[in-house]
Amino acid sequence: MAGNWKLLVIFGLLLSASVVRIAAEDEAPAAGEAAAADASDDAEDFDEDYSEADKAHLIVRKYFKDELGVQGRNLTVYLEIYNAGSATANEVTIKDSELPEGLKLIDGSLEAHLGKVDVGSSVQHSYVVVAEKGSFGAEFQSATVTYQPELENKEKQTTTSSAYGIYIMTPVEQITRYALIAGQYASLGMATTPAHWRNLAILAAIAAVAIVGNNTYKSVNQKTTDRKRAAALKELEKEQ
Repeated sequence: MAGNWKLLVIFGLLLSASVVRIAAEDEAPAAGEAAAADASDDAEDFDEDYSEADKAHLIVRKYFKDELGVQGRNLTVYLEIYNAGSATANEVTIKDSELPEGLKLIDGSLEAHLGKVDVGSSVQHSYVVVAEKGSFGAEFQSATVTYQPELENKEKQTTTSSAYGIYIMTPVEQITRYALIAGQYASLGMATTPAHWRNLAILAAIAAVAIVGNNTYKSVNQKTTDRKRAAALKELEKEQ
């Protein structure tokens, strides 16, 4: 009887070990698949991080060297492209927006192929316009830049420049501006606008009238005194 119990205990232990081993074998593929999936996700995240970090970043600036434009005078528009990224930008092209009304293109082009822009370097494009009228603000809209990333099988990227506005003067306004600048220095900064000069002119006219009037009064008064003195001398001569 005791021998039968021993056999039952041994059989139970063997049966339990088999069940545990089968469960472990069933869980192993699932764990392996999960680990493989995690590794795949990590690889994708790494590729995304790498592609985000290793790419070109173009900064496009539109500007003028002239502070103001003048009707009938040439005005140069500059477009500068700087690569602030960590990869070269290839096949860089630029296309500017249409010119503001009142301006005409006389030299250069609104479009250009600029080749490649290396990391930390810049390229520049320019064209020349002339204003057919004056006394208005010209608003230059953003230019569009397209480039091919350095990595293969990547779509072309697009960015835009800053916009820029500039005032176009008439020749008369330019002369007036130069006169005001000169007058500002001459007046030690007291006259900086036409209104200031008008007020100064009024004050100068009032001062001139006062000075002329005072001199005239003194002259008349002196003549009267001289006549009285001459008349008194004649009376004295008659009495003698």
